[in-house]
This record gives sequence, C-alpha cells and structure tokens, in this order.
Amino acid sequence: MSDLGIVLAPVAACLSLGAWLVAHRRHRLTADTPTSNIASAVQGYVELKGRAEMHPSAPLFSRIRGLPCVWYRYLVQERRNDKWETIQQDTSDSTFLLRDRTGECIVDPDHADILTRHNDVKNVGDQRFMEFLL
Repeated sequence: MSDLGIVLAPVAACLSLGAWLVAHRRHRLTADTPTSNIASAVQGYVELKGRAEMHPSAPLFSRIRGLPCVWYRYLVQERRNDKWETIQQDTSDSTFLLRDRTGECIVDPDHADILTRHNDVKNVGDQRFMEFLL
C-alpha cells in the first residue's frame, strides 16, 4: 500500500462510520416514532398514515410522464465514459393533503426524505429517465 493509501484508508473509514451513524440515527427516529391519528397528532416530529390527495386548486403532474401525483422527483442521466451522469433533476415542493378517518392535514414535503415504491426508469439511447412518484 502506498503512503497516500495509508493516510486515506483511515480517513475513508471515519467518513463511512460517520455516514452510517447519521443514517442509523435517522432510522431509529422513524422506527421508534409511533403512528398518530391526524386529529391527535402533536406538534413536531410525527408519523402519519392516510390517503394523500392533491389540492383541488393546484393539481400537480409529474415532469416526465405527466401523471397526476402529489409529489415527484425525477432525474435525467446521460452515459458518459461508461458512467451515468445526472444532467437534469428536480423535486416538487408543493404541499398536499393527507386524510385519515379522524381528519386532514397539509403536508409540506420540502426537505423531507420521501421513500416510494412508485418509480419508473426508461432508457432511450445514451439517456436514462428516472421518475419517483407519490
């Protein structure tokens, strides 16, 4: 191993450990948070479950496929030197309604970590279009 490798290996290990600790803390916060009803939810960090609905006065459509949604994120990537490089991306920041059997609330997805199973990937030549939806 070169001298540079001897110096960089511990630095990389420390950075990896730090990133893992941050991810683990975020996971514990969400895993330990009980699900609340909208009517009885407290202020602050809370987990809610319900049906998401777009505002009737401000409908939202995904950028790539034009599908109606309440939130989207998309990436356009291009293959350069056998690697995919992102050339365009965007995430919606419009608020949306969440309803459950006890009431409704407005959700602001700005700066939120949203995980969704609804995604679409399409390759066209040397470009890849990825879209994630709620």
